[in-house]
Amino acid sequence: MSAPIELAMEEALRLGRHISEHASFSLVNELESVTARIAEADPERAAGLYETFIAACYEKADEVDDSSGYLGMFGGSLFARWVIARQAVFIREFEKVVNGS
Repeated sequence: MSAPIELAMEEALRLGRHISEHASFSLVNELESVTARIAEADPERAAGLYETFIAACYEKADEVDDSSGYLGMFGGSLFARWVIARQAVFIREFEKVVNGS
């Protein structure tokens, strides 16, 4: 059984540890695997998880030598995924109103 997504976020981020430019690619690969798990969640839960993950990645940014730009690109994709999840929630709620259910 895999760890809860929140724990997987924490483990992947390695908070408190400096990440060298050389290791930043591996870090982003680990973060991408967490993002894949978030994408499988219900859109409302996913949106909340993305918000948490965005905040945690922002905090981690000071501990990463991102000369390569990998973490920055990942952050941009994370925002896009959050927007998609929020749109899915909106559409679902809109359809409930339109269909009267």
